[in-house]
Amino acid sequence: MKRASLNNWLCFSIALLVFILSLLLSPYYLYEDQEIYRLVYKGVQEKSFIEAFSFYKANIYTDEFGHFLVIWLSSSLVEKDLLMSFLNGIVAYLASWLLKNKGANFFVIFTAVVLGYYSWSLFLSAERLKVSALFLLLGFFLYLNRSKFSSLVAFFFSVVTHLQNTIVVIIFVLDKYYSDISKLFLKLKVSKKAVFMFVFVFVCFSLALYFFYGHISYKLSAYSVGLSVDEFLRLILFFVLTLFYGRKELGKVVTIFSILFVMVSLVGGMRINVLGYFVFLYYCVQTRGGLNFGFFITSAYYFLNLIDYVFNVVQCGSNNPC
Repeated sequence: MKRASLNNWLCFSIALLVFILSLLLSPYYLYEDQEIYRLVYKGVQEKSFIEAFSFYKANIYTDEFGHFLVIWLSSSLVEKDLLMSFLNGIVAYLASWLLKNKGANFFVIFTAVVLGYYSWSLFLSAERLKVSALFLLLGFFLYLNRSKFSSLVAFFFSVVTHLQNTIVVIIFVLDKYYSDISKLFLKLKVSKKAVFMFVFVFVCFSLALYFFYGHISYKLSAYSVGLSVDEFLRLILFFVLTLFYGRKELGKVVTIFSILFVMVSLVGGMRINVLGYFVFLYYCVQTRGGLNFGFFITSAYYFLNLIDYVFNVVQCGSNNPC
């Protein structure tokens, strides 16, 4: 069997396993955020677009419409847990393929995707963020397969599903055009690429701010309450580990985490730590395929968190203790 075919088969196997596990676990998750998501999924059935979106906004309190489009188009056709399990499988396949593309060992891919705490937080809890992540991963997949226009469309849907992933898109642009952008700011040496990407990011950010200003203001005021030093500790750990595994790209790592630290100061660590972890993972898997101390120590810690998470879901109907 050719290596490419074997890799696709292994990624598909992980996706199938995640799909099956999701089907088994999803019916247990009934409360907190999922209680609202289940209500909305039934509520938008057979409503007109405007009626359905009004109902959606009244219950989920967001203008971001990507997740709404997915459930509105699907709610009359397929049962919610089946749909979300299918989407989980797609996310798992794309994540596995992308990790393999960066040279990750299969054991590392399996551990990160199937046994990862953050993976199951997306698969079961953070539904809007999961749909946004699907579009985001699809954008990376299309970009790497030289379909750049299609990747921009996928990135657009990722952002309008969950504005948080604007940060990831900015980091992606920074990664791809770092040398050109750094020359623009540090040496005042202008290149067409740097100017184009700077203008592109600025325009996208301005449009998001214009159309979602009320939503952004509400989220900033809600998440910034009670900010403490503890919010930064986990991200500091990921920063230190990433500095070690990404030391060949020191300037880029520092710039990326500077953005993340600013975002923690604005919205708290809960939603930004996951981004810090995946930045760490991106650099970590490029050293011995991820078979290294940093991956094993973080995976062991998060696997213990995952056991507690799954126990709470099965016993209590949510990710929190009864």
